[in-house]
Amino acid sequence: MQAIATYILRGPLQAIFVTTLSSALSLVLPPLAHFSGACVALVTLRKGLKDGIFVLAISGIILGSVGLVSSINTIMVKVFLLAMILVWWLPVCLTAAVLRYTRSLGLAVLFLGALSLVTMSGFYLVIGDVPAWWREVLPAMLNTMYKAANFGLTEQQLDQQLENMAVVMTGFMFAAVVYLSMINLFIARWMQSMLFNPGGFRSEFHALKLDRRLGIFLVIIGAVSMFTSGNLANYALNALILIAALYSLQGLAIVYAVVAALGAHIGWLVALYILMFFALPYVMLALSCTALADNVIDIRRRVKKRDSSSGHGPD
Repeated sequence: MQAIATYILRGPLQAIFVTTLSSALSLVLPPLAHFSGACVALVTLRKGLKDGIFVLAISGIILGSVGLVSSINTIMVKVFLLAMILVWWLPVCLTAAVLRYTRSLGLAVLFLGALSLVTMSGFYLVIGDVPAWWREVLPAMLNTMYKAANFGLTEQQLDQQLENMAVVMTGFMFAAVVYLSMINLFIARWMQSMLFNPGGFRSEFHALKLDRRLGIFLVIIGAVSMFTSGNLANYALNALILIAALYSLQGLAIVYAVVAALGAHIGWLVALYILMFFALPYVMLALSCTALADNVIDIRRRVKKRDSSSGHGPD
């Protein structure tokens, strides 16, 4: 991986080649899309926003040109290209620029959250009744999948499930963008630390903490969600989901820091990721609550203090 990171930073042509190739191969191996986004982020972290945007733009032009002259359906090419630019590349590029100039992972997460919230607000302004829009879109997206999976749901149960999803779909969609972008950024930061600051990303991630003032905003949004109705209440509910996603990143950092401080087995982290795979919303809520508690009692400091006083350090 260190050799690949060195190659990416050798020049714009190398970065464009890796970004474009990993994007194209992600059609066969989807996880490679993360590496594509990490490549854009690594260039931005090391060389600045201008270089990151250049790699992003040229990679997009190359992908689009190859796609249009191929036998792939034109609509599919456009959807894929838009997804790569708007979901996988641009958010992490901008967030990496914030991290480069502030050197604060917490501020980078907050910036990404603010960017997502502004975009969500525009989504509500353009669409209007967002839950109603999802009620029209979701059946076409999921009915076939549900029937193919043979979940045994009746037509009424399926309609109810789609109705429930329509209420919170926007929040989870933007939360997913936050997660995807941060995974890309974490990979890029890890590669950068391997080259220039070994072990730096580990310490930086373990110390991740969001500004406490975000909690005030959380309370305000929660009150709006509880005491209003209609589209405003729905907007506030989905904004709460997005904020919970931000806090869950701090919660994840706390888990990593505690496991490291106690010298616990890596199996605890494996178990956590298995739980996230099968029950992400519930794990996200638990991690968010852990982060909120950390802002009050500083869990990591207490664990380190207790571990030091007991005379047992990490293995």
